[in-house]
Amino acid sequence: MKINSSIWQAKTFALAIFLSLSASHVAAQDTDGPLSIIDWLGGEASTSSGAASNPNDELSIDLPVPSGGSVPDVTSEPLNESLEDGAGIVSAEAAQLPDLLWATSETDALVAALSQVPSDLTGEARDLFYRLLLTSSSPPLGAGTEGRWLAARVDRLIDMGALEQALALLEAAAPTQPALFERWFDVAVLLDRPQTPCAALQERPSLSFDADKRVFCLTRDGDWTAAVLTLQTSRILGEISDADAALLTAFLDPAIADTLDLSPSGAPMDPLEVHMRRAIGQSITVSNLPVAFAVQDLNGEAGRAAQLEAAERLARTGAIAPEILFSILTSSPNIENAEGTPDIDPYSAQIIGALRQNLAVRDHIALGPVLQDAWATAIAGGFGHAFAKYWGAELSLAALDRDASELVRELYAIIGYFTGLERSHARASGARQRDLARIALGQTPLIAVLPAQQGVTSGLNRRTVDPHIASLQAEGKIGEALLVALAQLGDGKDGNLSELSSGIASLRGLGFEESARRVALDFWVGI
Repeated sequence: MKINSSIWQAKTFALAIFLSLSASHVAAQDTDGPLSIIDWLGGEASTSSGAASNPNDELSIDLPVPSGGSVPDVTSEPLNESLEDGAGIVSAEAAQLPDLLWATSETDALVAALSQVPSDLTGEARDLFYRLLLTSSSPPLGAGTEGRWLAARVDRLIDMGALEQALALLEAAAPTQPALFERWFDVAVLLDRPQTPCAALQERPSLSFDADKRVFCLTRDGDWTAAVLTLQTSRILGEISDADAALLTAFLDPAIADTLDLSPSGAPMDPLEVHMRRAIGQSITVSNLPVAFAVQDLNGEAGRAAQLEAAERLARTGAIAPEILFSILTSSPNIENAEGTPDIDPYSAQIIGALRQNLAVRDHIALGPVLQDAWATAIAGGFGHAFAKYWGAELSLAALDRDASELVRELYAIIGYFTGLERSHARASGARQRDLARIALGQTPLIAVLPAQQGVTSGLNRRTVDPHIASLQAEGKIGEALLVALAQLGDGKDGNLSELSSGIASLRGLGFEESARRVALDFWVGI
């Protein structure tokens, strides 16, 4: 937003006078600190106190869909309030899921089952989880008009940092409930795309009575005078704390920011506050905040080290596509940090950069060892699945030594190139390779050394399904049963081999044979 400098100066002077005139009155107000902040990682949304973005510096970050697959172009149309809970951005057919995914389950039961699925799933299990969260279907039983099931799904997307997906899901639902609007607004602010929720708030003020949001949206729309009046009125009425008012004032008039007490309140920062503090030039570290905040460091403005850390954090949860991760890891390390000095790339970026360089110059002698190191780094960093998806096809065309060639076969296994594995079953060069091929065929591997491999073998051998999942399946509650199976796989990732075995067998029993095989391959390889 561009503002004529003379007009801005005049308004700045007016603001300073206005603040001084009302200061004594505001000081007399009995304030109890900032309004409650949205509990980002669960629970009901509450009124948020926070901040706005710099009106003169618009940032747009476009993130891809999760590594769980492509999400088609989103088309939204007005929904009846009772249908918000069934909103999605991909059809059940495209997601290869049943049409009545949630319809026969109670909302309370689904919310409870969803809460048991961990956010650190990897590979195929995580991809299936994304599909469940994003698929449109009939609302569950007892959905009502509060949008509780939609809110629960959005919260899990936020929990994993999948903000693009969360925003698309919310906009497809066109939220009419304040609790959903809170989430919509916060996600849009983190992505610096608040235009749509701001327009919705202007059209329907009952969506939120948070003064911070009103001031923010008025400022984004260029209505500076209304923003100042709203801020002052809110202070007089005690609707906003002195700390939040000072921060908003600094945002409205950066020229007087140095004269204000902008000390953090000590409460957890919400998206609006982080956005505003950065907009007025404060250095805010988000590495200690929930992963959803990491998106703000992807543009590199906070330094190369912060950018790399953000990319790896988001890649671990599948929130960004492999293309984004490896574009950042292999980009030129010429971004300065907050102190104005060049950052030195961590080893993960150095070894991935070396892999790309050796592939580009076809240095096949050096490529094998570099590939081994790069793969070990990806596994240790928690982005092995992204590595396999991004590099697998290209590496399959390179001339490699025997060890590196076998590793490429494992990458192919992870990304689901089953046909090649099946055809190569007879000529697999070693026991590990033969077992990979057997798993791709849905057969039991022959040699299970590691604990996870023993759990995989047990799961592929099982012919019965967990009794609870069998009961859900009999009642047609397939979506709920899949959530329970994913929770079992999460426990399996933490070392519970019985749950790992049950999770794999449950996927097969529910008719998700390909997913079961891919999950088995993921655990077998160790990502």
